[in-house]
Amino acid sequence: EHGAIISFDPNLRPPLWSDLNEAREQMKAGCALCDFLKIEDEELKFMTGKETIEEGVKELQDNYKIKMILVTSGPKGAQVYCNGHHVYKDAFLNRNTCDTTGAGDTFCGVCLSYLCDTPFQEFDEEKLADMLVHANAAASIVTTRIGALKSMPTMEEVDQYIETFKQP
Repeated sequence: EHGAIISFDPNLRPPLWSDLNEAREQMKAGCALCDFLKIEDEELKFMTGKETIEEGVKELQDNYKIKMILVTSGPKGAQVYCNGHHVYKDAFLNRNTCDTTGAGDTFCGVCLSYLCDTPFQEFDEEKLADMLVHANAAASIVTTRIGALKSMPTMEEVDQYIETFKQP
């Protein structure tokens, strides 16, 4: 009612639900309220019943008014759908990965940070690609650290990390 951006990350954990149909319904309820959705590819499949990411996202777009849909696929990268644009970026794979706790939350946090600086309607393919690169890099950094609370990198660390992956 007051113009706040509502974000939603279903973060499905099946052992925590006595009824997975209820979990699905709660996920749908969250989608009905949010502007920004971060969802893992398997959660998308579970919620929509669709086999591919493209079909699942279309199902969401046809049924909800979500302005930005981010689909993460762990080491297979991430993609975003916003303003009629679709952008995919590879993950930053790191040999030093030791704990994936917090990677999805870090990814989501970087994307939300971008939303603090840029209104939805101003996201074009370039801005979406930049956001995904930074979110993927930050998530990769987190996987090289133990735990979640003190593992979040600064944006300066993320920028330096991205530079190390650039080709000479």
